[in-house]
Amino acid sequence: MNRWKMKVDNEFWNNYSFLVAGGSSGLGKELVKQIAERGGTVVALARSEEKLEALVKGPNTHIYPGDIRDESTVKKVIEYCEALKPLYCVIHSASNLHLGPITAKEEKHYRETVDTQLLGALWLSKFSVPLFRKRNEGILLFIGSSLAHEAGPDSSLYITSKHGLIGFTRALEQDLFGTNIRVSVVCSSDLNTDFIPGGLPHPFSAIDPVDLAKFLISIIPPRSNLWIKHIDIQGLHRLD
Repeated sequence: MNRWKMKVDNEFWNNYSFLVAGGSSGLGKELVKQIAERGGTVVALARSEEKLEALVKGPNTHIYPGDIRDESTVKKVIEYCEALKPLYCVIHSASNLHLGPITAKEEKHYRETVDTQLLGALWLSKFSVPLFRKRNEGILLFIGSSLAHEAGPDSSLYITSKHGLIGFTRALEQDLFGTNIRVSVVCSSDLNTDFIPGGLPHPFSAIDPVDLAKFLISIIPPRSNLWIKHIDIQGLHRLD
């Protein structure tokens, strides 16, 4: 076993806390599980207390009910993480989806979709970056979508939210230029979850959230000067 692998396995995950916003279902739920299995102290933030309570419990898993759009909630959950162990990674996987023609949308749909992405990104960054700056280390990992580049019908608000998220991350990268604080955004195609009402439009190319979570976790630990800023992931079309 090489020295780097020993450091990651035996020191890195055990020494830090990790925050997963949107950690009660889908990809976020899988990220919480896999981080805890590696020995990381992980906090799952989500609005649904019922879903949070249903997470697989363990000594490394903590839950925090709350809305990512609320500034005071995000401030408190980041303080909570930092009190457990030094916070190293913030993952923004929270999302909302309101499909249908734009003429049928109301302000509440905008607030639930766009604000979850962009206000959530703002508050998570505002309160984690000062902590990361003190130690000159850390990563903000944002979950985008391939729809930010490939628009689909009846998804205007969702596309707006994900496209805006990419712009936010690019600006934040520049704000943190010259530091060891990384900003990464990963845009995937459809995930094999129940996120889309009525089922997936392309089920045979859907990505397993277990596999995507493994990839995301692989880019969290620091690796020399390697910095993945933006990556697009597409599922292969399977015939089975």
